[in-house]
Amino acid sequence: MQSHSEKPKKKNKKKAPSILKDLEYLLYSHANFSKIQNVISQSLEIRILICEVTKLAGNSHFTTGNYEKAKKKYLHCITFFRYYCPETKSIVTETQLRSSPEFEKIVKILTSIFLNLAATHLQMSSFQDAYHSACEALLLEPQNPKAFYRKAKSLLGMNGISQTQLKEAAECLEMAAKFSPGETAILNELAKVKTLLGENEQKKDGFNPRFIFG
Repeated sequence: MQSHSEKPKKKNKKKAPSILKDLEYLLYSHANFSKIQNVISQSLEIRILICEVTKLAGNSHFTTGNYEKAKKKYLHCITFFRYYCPETKSIVTETQLRSSPEFEKIVKILTSIFLNLAATHLQMSSFQDAYHSACEALLLEPQNPKAFYRKAKSLLGMNGISQTQLKEAAECLEMAAKFSPGETAILNELAKVKTLLGENEQKKDGFNPRFIFG
């Protein structure tokens, strides 16, 4: 019979938490080279997982209405991808990366982060920032209806919105309706914008039914 001391040792599975700890250090402190290398040296799959965990923390803050903390988490994700995943730096134009197996997953998570960031900025009435985040999402997924919708909402929230911006918002909503047909929120918003455009063009107030979508 083996003694307690002779029992085979279990494999150490604490590597991932250590990486997460290093990531937290990188995001909140002045990083040193060894810790940066520790993160970058991990497989892209592990680095994507780290980012997904951070995004989920942001989602949790968003759900509870803590938009400032949610924003920080989403920004941490973007920072992490840009500085600690060199493979993603040319994600929109790099043909070699586009043909890699990881490309679809990277695009999906980055798009969702920018979409969540846009939604957070909208809740905080930071409409210019929401606009830029939605545009970033569209660079990654040019047919994403949520990105078009949030881009339109950011335009409509801006102070002193111009006729040109109203037209851009209408175009975004039309694209959103195209890629997500039958979505009530999109159609309702598009109807409102077309009404506003009609009122501005005819220089009169009130409801004009002929500008209602459909």
